[in-house]
Amino acid sequence: MECFAINLPLAWERREAIDSEFRKVGLDYELWPATEAFKISPEQQQAVDRITRRRRGFGELDASSHACLLSHLGIFQRLVDSNEAMAAVFEDDARLHPDLPEVLAAIEGNAGKFDVIKLQRTPVIPRPYYPVCELVEGYTFGRVRYAEFGAYGYVITKDAAAHLLQRFPRPVFEIDWIMPRFWENGLDRVFYLNRPVVFHDDMLPSYIEGTRRVARTTHRSRITHNPLIKVWQMLVSACRALVRWHRFRALRRGDRNSHVAI
Repeated sequence: MECFAINLPLAWERREAIDSEFRKVGLDYELWPATEAFKISPEQQQAVDRITRRRRGFGELDASSHACLLSHLGIFQRLVDSNEAMAAVFEDDARLHPDLPEVLAAIEGNAGKFDVIKLQRTPVIPRPYYPVCELVEGYTFGRVRYAEFGAYGYVITKDAAAHLLQRFPRPVFEIDWIMPRFWENGLDRVFYLNRPVVFHDDMLPSYIEGTRRVARTTHRSRITHNPLIKVWQMLVSACRALVRWHRFRALRRGDRNSHVAI
């Protein structure tokens, strides 16, 4: 399985940090140059599906999030064009557990049982976890109710990468939203590793959080000045929650009926 580490060319300290992590765990990897926000072309900017974002109650897709999305999609296309069955993708603020090589080998041995396996977990808000398959001693992958965001460490199959590229031919949502939202992305086997082997390093400088924060603040201000937007956002959110709940129940029922879940 090929490993990719996404890194902005100017983020030298993050590049050194992720290189050190891979050296510690003894894994080879390819450094993937991240798309730079200021280099997004006018054509790429126009390609964003702003109508769908507004209909779903979201503000503008900020340039940094757009660039981050394009970086991940670039790896998806590389995987689709390759002879590999799957790939492991990491962002340059990932911290790697010594068991990562063993876990990746076990995941590769379970090809055909998943679309995406997130190697990370969110420690701030623990969510109910339902194991589906045992990998190696001490590690399983399973479902989380309902999703955990972040894309700093995951394994994706070629079929799943091709599916997402076809499902979202135009940029709509951030990569953090596209991948885990099984009720919208059409992937029924988005799983999470338990225990995690990839962690987030909050101490490294961020090159994208500033523009993301400005975009969120602008959107909140727009909502504050237009109550109708807030009402619409609440209605969309309620409908989305209902669809998510129904779909998750169906997936869990399918796990039990197929005698896959452990």
